[in-house]
Amino acid sequence: MPEQPLIQVEASPTFNRNLRALAKKYRSIRSRRKRGCLDNC
Repeated sequence: MPEQPLIQVEASPTFNRNLRALAKKYRSIRSRRKRGCLDNC
């Protein structure tokens, strides 16, 4: 059986920027949910 080629995946700067923004939003939603407030608190 032949060896499978190695695959390298690199994230673009745009992807990393969007991922950081989503992580920040998720943290704020999670902290509001803990307080029992899901609207603009």
